[in-house]
Amino acid sequence: MLEKEVKVVKTKEIEPVELSERYRAIRLIIRSREGSDKIRLGIRDSDSSCEYSWYYQENDECLYVLSGRATIFWEDPKGRRGKIESGEGDAVFLPSTFKYHRVNDARSGCKLIYAVSPPII
Repeated sequence: MLEKEVKVVKTKEIEPVELSERYRAIRLIIRSREGSDKIRLGIRDSDSSCEYSWYYQENDECLYVLSGRATIFWEDPKGRRGKIESGEGDAVFLPSTFKYHRVNDARSGCKLIYAVSPPII
């Protein structure tokens, strides 16, 4: 286990991870590098018309939209479905055990800050 320390993580020094052809993540605060066992923080950047699905069994997630728009379709454990629209300046809470599918606006990409707790990597 890493010894924890107060530090600044320089965004420009972190290599983006390609999550799909049009979807990238910059993982800023992670367990394996910073030793954070309570939260993961990063930036996700996706091109226009990008779609992405995910599911966390035990992890809540919060998003803050820096630019662009995204629609998030969700399904809860009881099979109920819905969607939310988010845009620049919006904060979104995504509880664990839900299934999610995000679709960007066809005219623009979407850039957001995300935090996941507890961290998954």
